[in-house]
Amino acid sequence: MTTPELNWLFASALFSLCIGCGAATTGTTGALKPTHFDAPGAASTLYESQPPAGTAVGGPHAERLGAGIGQRKGLSADPRLRELAGWALSKLDDQGAPPPHPVIDLWAHHLGLPEPAPHLIVLGQSDPSTLAERVDQELTRALANHRYTHYGAASGDIDGTVLVVIALSWRWADIEAVPRRIEKGAELKLSGELDPELSAPELVVTFPDGSDLRGPRQKGRRFEVRVPTDQQGEYRVELLAHSKLGSTVVANFPVFVGVEPTTSITVEGSAAEGGLTPEQLAARLLELTNKERKRAGLHPLELHQGLSKVALGHSQDMHAHGFVGHTSPTTGSAAQRVERAGLRTPVVLENIGRGYSTAEVHGGLMDSPGHRANILNPRVSHVGIGSVITTEDERSVYLVTLVYSQFAKIIDTGNAPAELLSRINAERERRGAPPLELDETLSAHCQQAAERFFSRQAPAREPLLQRLSQESAKAGLPYRRLGAMLTVVASLEDAAGIDSLLERSIAGLGLGIAQGTRSDTMEDAIAVVAIVAY
Repeated sequence: MTTPELNWLFASALFSLCIGCGAATTGTTGALKPTHFDAPGAASTLYESQPPAGTAVGGPHAERLGAGIGQRKGLSADPRLRELAGWALSKLDDQGAPPPHPVIDLWAHHLGLPEPAPHLIVLGQSDPSTLAERVDQELTRALANHRYTHYGAASGDIDGTVLVVIALSWRWADIEAVPRRIEKGAELKLSGELDPELSAPELVVTFPDGSDLRGPRQKGRRFEVRVPTDQQGEYRVELLAHSKLGSTVVANFPVFVGVEPTTSITVEGSAAEGGLTPEQLAARLLELTNKERKRAGLHPLELHQGLSKVALGHSQDMHAHGFVGHTSPTTGSAAQRVERAGLRTPVVLENIGRGYSTAEVHGGLMDSPGHRANILNPRVSHVGIGSVITTEDERSVYLVTLVYSQFAKIIDTGNAPAELLSRINAERERRGAPPLELDETLSAHCQQAAERFFSRQAPAREPLLQRLSQESAKAGLPYRRLGAMLTVVASLEDAAGIDSLLERSIAGLGLGIAQGTRSDTMEDAIAVVAIVAY
């Protein structure tokens, strides 16, 4: 049975644009030149869940805008979101689109917002008298698809058109204030309580050197995590929790250790990507993924058609039923979908992304410690990529599911013992241990045991090893003690680092390797049977 090692929900910023038409979502604009953005206004020194005092609606049309927002149940005012909306309004491009996700993300952090970057709705209205009704309609639509908790809005006039930006945020935890900057060596503390709809909080942190820390999943709704800071630089902090849609991002923000917080960003230009086919989109995302893995010293991933069908089905399900999450009301979890497709693998990871270019989708995933950990997981060998591509305001919008799994490589079992021995000796040399040679008699017993493992009788592991030990002991070999082991792996590389094969005191070694499939293994699993002699 497949088991989900780690599942995450991609909660990116979604930007909505409408100039004289129904609202649509928009993000990075096409043909964007490299542009520098500063975070205007005073920087917050703390990330805080509780909003400051003040009005959350501004600009010359604030009264009508406020009337459209009304007193909606569960939606609270936050002046910081009004300020962010005003900044976005001042930076709309010629098509009426706000700055791209990285800029909104920076501004939200600059204001001390701990949750994922907010959703922006941009409205253009030629008749101010109908603005309240229009705002009400668009908010009703947005709230039907997502549970938001806070709002802020700004209004203005450009060439006779009323422009409005509404920032909607989801704050699903009461988090005690966190300093945005701390000194190196100080403790990074995150504590608070989740909303009643969520449970099982869990912290993931990306350190300045690129390594990740995944804290233990806590019970209930309360959480308190302390992270040491022995590195200088940016720590990316992500709080996850369980919801009815699976694992959900509750907070995502950087903490700056021993350095000043970032206050500006340059967004590189990129050509428009309209007209990509799903196959082209998958190829580009795979290329970006493998560039990240190469930087991290990891093997590249291969595209898997079976996983891609699973991923496509989930993207289509989310698009058709208006949700974004890992747990579907109809198909269940990612692991269940993979198993139902007849794919047998010990690892199932899933990322979900949405954006207007492959760079935006991939960048959003890499900005999230949880998603980043999936992309850089050393165990996975294959990925499936399935997307739904729609058009909004003449731009392509990508809703993408990526499923990562581990499948075995087909090997030459005849040469495999010698190849594995070479890998073992390379690792032994690195650890200062003497090289080993294969004992032919022990290896013959091991090979018989490995082949029996995939025979029709398919013996359980313990009886197989007991029989192997008994047969080897009768061989009259000049060893004081024998130890038998069996491991099932996806590649020979996975077996080369087993600690019991790297002990300095080993006097003899037998290896047997077979490949096959049985009910308790992945497809084409590699069984490595070893006897270590002392």
